[in-house]
Amino acid sequence: VALQLLEKLPGVLGRMAACDASGVRKTLVQAILATDMSVHGDLLALINARLANQEGFEPDSADDRRLLVAFLLHCADLCNPLKPHAVSRRVAADLGREFAAQAALEQAAGLPVSVMLSPTEVTRATNEVGFITAVVSPLYKTLAELAPPLSVCLQLIEANRRTWEAVIANAQRSEE
Repeated sequence: VALQLLEKLPGVLGRMAACDASGVRKTLVQAILATDMSVHGDLLALINARLANQEGFEPDSADDRRLLVAFLLHCADLCNPLKPHAVSRRVAADLGREFAAQAALEQAAGLPVSVMLSPTEVTRATNEVGFITAVVSPLYKTLAELAPPLSVCLQLIEANRRTWEAVIANAQRSEE
């Protein structure tokens, strides 16, 4: 869809040399595919291996540029825990509703349910803490290693995790 939209803009891709337009297409496709959580582990491992081996990234390499664009879009796609908690909480609730609708469609089609459901605030908070711990923090630690000024992201993530943990603790106290 993104490519179709770009092609409808007068002259955007048409003004480029064929090899440049092809490169834009490749970059866009690779970046969008990198937002699929099924490639999260491989993408993170690849970036971490490049950093660990101190190979670095070649600015003149189209493949390296595409890899970095894909990694950055994946980071942006998982940025909810960097937002102020009130915003992050609303987005998590919206995602919960989206996942519930997807689960209902999958069940109606006789397919296995492929998403986590968070019917209560405590379950949502528990899921968010787990997601932040297992997925978002490691991702942004790698981003901070790649671009040290972005280490501020880790502080935002940690603040959000602590707030979600407080939601869990308050619910547990209420139950006692």
